[in-house]
Amino acid sequence: MALGPALCLQVVSGSVPGVGVNALIRSLLVKAPTLLKPGWGDLLLSRLYHRGLLEEDDELGEALAVTYWTRDATDVLDAALGFADVAVVYGSDITVETVRRGAPATTRVVGYHHRLGVALIGRDIWVGGRAREAAAELARAVALFEQRGCVCPHLVYVEEGGDSQAASFAELLADALQALETRLPSAPLDPAERSALQQLRGTADIAAASVGGWIRHGGGSEPWSVIFEPSSLAGPATLARGVRVRPVSDMRLAAAELEALGPHLQTIGYAGLDGRLEPVAAALARLGASRIVPLARMSFPPPWWLHDGRGPLRDLVRWAEVEPA
Repeated sequence: MALGPALCLQVVSGSVPGVGVNALIRSLLVKAPTLLKPGWGDLLLSRLYHRGLLEEDDELGEALAVTYWTRDATDVLDAALGFADVAVVYGSDITVETVRRGAPATTRVVGYHHRLGVALIGRDIWVGGRAREAAAELARAVALFEQRGCVCPHLVYVEEGGDSQAASFAELLADALQALETRLPSAPLDPAERSALQQLRGTADIAAASVGGWIRHGGGSEPWSVIFEPSSLAGPATLARGVRVRPVSDMRLAAAELEALGPHLQTIGYAGLDGRLEPVAAALARLGASRIVPLARMSFPPPWWLHDGRGPLRDLVRWAEVEPA
């Protein structure tokens, strides 16, 4: 028989709205009383959802508690870990490691550490005029969660050959991100984020002058940036709507270049790989990618997806074997 935890602790990142609500729903589905520590950016929605449950079903709502504590309140975290059967943690590598290190041996820790997305644009994208549509789909995936989620594409590999030109696709992507600002404006940045964005753009300008490439961006009021870089010397963009576009002679070489990011790969969006998806997907899956989907489906996994390659409900339950006499 499957048994849910007597108490499930959910420690959730606040970078993407709704993660805390999803965590609560999963706990309820396995009948687990739950203590949720939401991220600061997801605090309001989690509390509103809990309040709604209390209004509709007070018994169900009272099985949940939503409370926030600061990162340095380690005594609170230690106390919660001491009571929990299962602790689920979403966040940076450091956050997941901290929870694992502080958990008692009897508390099972399910960690979802930092991950990111990548987009693969095959040379077949230019057949039938699909390039502009693919650029629009990719721009939306970049914009929806402001590059703060594990499904967000920070790197784009564009396969050269035939009529394909990676720089041309990068221009289409920049045009699409610019157009999105009127319908889906960028989120405001805090001072530290604005400083980091300025540094990112300045570094890209210097790299372009020394090794080639270029950068297009929306200036100070629109924090989108498309960096076209013929080499892979720089790291992936990790803030605002920044994205790096790199040419590759064959898509199988992209998988080889992504080896260093393997443990942090999650969602791979693709287009233009007509008849060639299977070998590329197999190579990426071996590296660590757990979700390989068309560009339009990058941002919204279905509820039953295998989060980081595992069933999120299965991770919450334990099994008891009962053998008949």
